Amino acid sequence: MENALTNAVYTPGQSVTDAAADLRNWQQNRPGKYESAYQGRIEDLIGQLLERNSFQYSYAQDPLYRQYAQQYTQNARNASADAAAQAAALTGGYGSSYGTQAGQNAYASTMNSLDNVLDSLYSQSKAQYNTEKSGLQQQLSGLQSAEKQDYSQYQNDLANWTEGLQYKKNEYDNAYSAKQNGWQNFMNGALSLIHI
Repeated sequence: MENALTNAVYTPGQSVTDAAADLRNWQQNRPGKYESAYQGRIEDLIGQLLERNSFQYSYAQDPLYRQYAQQYTQNARNASADAAAQAAALTGGYGSSYGTQAGQNAYASTMNSLDNVLDSLYSQSKAQYNTEKSGLQQQLSGLQSAEKQDYSQYQNDLANWTEGLQYKKNEYDNAYSAKQNGWQNFMNGALSLIHI
């Protein structure tokens, strides 16, 4: 009997084997390294905002202004011709200097109205510039919020995994200790029977 006990080998029970397998499975399911789904787009938007030129308006390059300028120039010529013709009709064809002056005044008056259009086009262009900038900033803010949310979820998943890992380790340690204590008690009991 003493030789049989000397050759006895501890073998883990099913509870220890199950706890060890559960611990290994849990360790293998560790969340991977955090990978942002938004970082590329965030960097792109930041680049767009940083590379934006400051606001500039050139009426000469504004096709809408050129269209207005052509229209106002044509209207000014027509107004000038009408004013000169009316002046000639009033003076009976005499007093061409009066007709010329009336034509010039009508032309200048119509062309001065183009300045109001220029102010309006400038304001619209600046408003569009600011709207585009604001749109980029809103997109960036939305992506940064989504990034923050995703990263926070990743941190929670990692914390849950770590908590679960500790729980699985404790389960394994408890199962192992219980089996080991049972084995020790068995061996001590068997040895005490032999020595009796």
